[in-house]
Amino acid sequence: MKYKLKYLPAFLAYCVISMSIFAEASIALYDSMTADQQSSDSKATVYIFTAPDCPIANRFSPYIRSLESEYSSKGIRFFLVYSNPKITEQKVNIHRKDYHLDIPAILDVDRDFARTAGASVTPECVVYVPSNNGQSRLVYRGRISNLYEDFGKWRHAHTEENLKSILDQILKGVAVPFSSTKAIGCYIF
Repeated sequence: MKYKLKYLPAFLAYCVISMSIFAEASIALYDSMTADQQSSDSKATVYIFTAPDCPIANRFSPYIRSLESEYSSKGIRFFLVYSNPKITEQKVNIHRKDYHLDIPAILDVDRDFARTAGASVTPECVVYVPSNNGQSRLVYRGRISNLYEDFGKWRHAHTEENLKSILDQILKGVAVPFSSTKAIGCYIF
């Protein structure tokens, strides 16, 4: 079944509803989208695809925590997305605890959301903003930063903070066109 990006706003609303239902665990299961628009109190929504067994994704954990801490108070929502048919709530909870990731999580066991968003590796992020027609619009897909330039080649510090740059543009009210970068990480199968 082919999914269309026009249904993504419904997924965002589903996440907000699900977060209240699953508040204790802060984990929601990805399901077909049932609502029609993105939460209006969010300036943007960031989905970070991650995996407990990906060392590259795990190395980004402190930086992800920092970004979420800095931007969530400014109206940016963050979700971790676990796209793996073998992932369980228990594995997600252990991973989030081990890496101090107090960010709502989405289990994408069928990898439908990964396909819809175009994510292929962990860590990889996608950013959506609300648009005038009530639908969300994808403005970024790709790496969080350039900490990794290739497999086995990493820097000691970020020199290009791609996600941070996109979020800063959104908060300044700049019309952000779609852009993408190549994310380096563990493949989502």
